[in-house]
Amino acid sequence: MANNVPNLTYIGQPLGAAAGGQIYANNNQGPLARTLTGLATIVLDGATASGTVHFIDGVQTFGKTIILPVQSVGASTGTTASLTLTQVAASSGGNALYTGTITGGAANAFVGLFFTVTGFTNPADNGVFQAVASTATTLTLANPNAVAQTHAGAAQAGVAVYSSVFGDGQVRAGDTVVIAGFTNAANNGTFTVVTAGSSSVTVNNLAAVAETNPAATLSDTTNAIPVAIAVNVTGGTQQATAYDGITVSTITSTGFTYVLSATGSAGLTINIVASIYMPGI
Repeated sequence: MANNVPNLTYIGQPLGAAAGGQIYANNNQGPLARTLTGLATIVLDGATASGTVHFIDGVQTFGKTIILPVQSVGASTGTTASLTLTQVAASSGGNALYTGTITGGAANAFVGLFFTVTGFTNPADNGVFQAVASTATTLTLANPNAVAQTHAGAAQAGVAVYSSVFGDGQVRAGDTVVIAGFTNAANNGTFTVVTAGSSSVTVNNLAAVAETNPAATLSDTTNAIPVAIAVNVTGGTQQATAYDGITVSTITSTGFTYVLSATGSAGLTINIVASIYMPGI
């Protein structure tokens, strides 16, 4: 079992089917004008102190989606075999030291390549990062947020350049984009933007094949992840006083996860109010 996964409702929003946004103007200026107030009821299972709350329905986001035309893609470059990682150190000076079997990495051979890191249990240790140093046993990546952990992971380099995207000013490094419409399936998918130019976008596609296809598109949902969320317990059938320690552990584009200070009793409820601070749209 697990705690239920509620969808937030918003002040001024009609009850019923999930919808994006709230319908009231508080006349705040600047960043405070982009604050949403969401309400939800968590039904406890009596054994779990954590769970997820959706902003809308677990699929929709508050972000702005742009769709750009793509003319062609070149074959992937800077590719390496998948490297086995065993641990990562906490970031220092904006970089993180990953340890493992770094085949071909001696004498800084991988400097400048972009690596896709997967497999670590802490999300901050995974992602797409540029190598700033390498040896046969270590890979130093420009990850400013790494958390130390010993765990099996993997890293593989490789990028592909998609042309006639006109991404400069519309797409930013670090954005997650969806590319579709190419005949070769390896050219389609969800990727992370490495760099964006005036007529091209480079992403971490490890297996792209050269192809020209004017029917292809790139879509990017920007400003979908809130910059911060504050959550308070406001009531429910479970005594609220035991849950003053509710915290937000992870924020995504579709919702957030929380941790309660206790598990409570199965079937009882906690009412929460969430202040959601959005970036500029």
